[in-house]
Amino acid sequence: MARLPRALAAASVLAFAVLAPLPAAAQLNDGIAANELLETWRRQTGNVLRFCYDEDSSTAAFDRAVGEEIGTRMLVAAEFVPIRGGYGIDGQYLLEDLFVALTNQCDAALGLAVFTGYPVEFTVTEPYVSIDFVLGVTDPAYGRLLDIPAGARLGTQISTRGEVAFIGFNNVRPEASRWLRLPYADTDLMLSRLLDGTIVGMIMYGPTFLQIAADRPEAGAVRLLPLDPVQGAFANIGAVLLARSSFLRSEMDAAIASLIADGSIARLLVSSGLGDVPATPGPR
Repeated sequence: MARLPRALAAASVLAFAVLAPLPAAAQLNDGIAANELLETWRRQTGNVLRFCYDEDSSTAAFDRAVGEEIGTRMLVAAEFVPIRGGYGIDGQYLLEDLFVALTNQCDAALGLAVFTGYPVEFTVTEPYVSIDFVLGVTDPAYGRLLDIPAGARLGTQISTRGEVAFIGFNNVRPEASRWLRLPYADTDLMLSRLLDGTIVGMIMYGPTFLQIAADRPEAGAVRLLPLDPVQGAFANIGAVLLARSSFLRSEMDAAIASLIADGSIARLLVSSGLGDVPATPGPR
């Protein structure tokens, strides 16, 4: 599969982790059970735990490190299978492709948002981390969201949990106190608009900012602030498995709990380059 440019990849992988929850689907089987892409034989994994993950994701290194530790705690070898990103902002076909990947290629998919509403074919682990959306600004006068004057233009990462939480907060404020929201599908463009003054702040998933800023030295002018007092602007991240793998899920949950309890998740955030992103080991 051809690689997307980094800026587009950063936007496309949102469907795996931080999109606003997709509409619940009762079943996928009716649509894909006879799909020629499904393997009808059952994989025997032995003492190997195979993880699917999106290698272009802004948390890919962290997710892989968590997978390695889960394997160690479960006394099995961990293998990693890259799966494609490139989904639109509505996440169309993501769940169908995930079902195929979990049937044919891997036992669990790392780095996905954990929420109620997955189709019945899936089960989810406990979250191993909760990662925040952040407010990026360049003006030193701004130390928090409420320092930004009403009517100012703020960019948002379109159709994400952070945007939804911000819209809810902004809409309950008196009309004269609201900010003007400009949604962006291209996070790299949103960064450019912050740097050129078109917008005075941007609301973005913390790891996504680090990913796009890695190729742009001028992004050093951006300060990342908590999005307080907006509530709910975070993503609980865990793993998704097929529903038939409930025993494996329970074993993974036990491994995840131990990683949270002994500080390993916090350590892995730092060692994988996410130490500057507001994050909490475990769920919120």
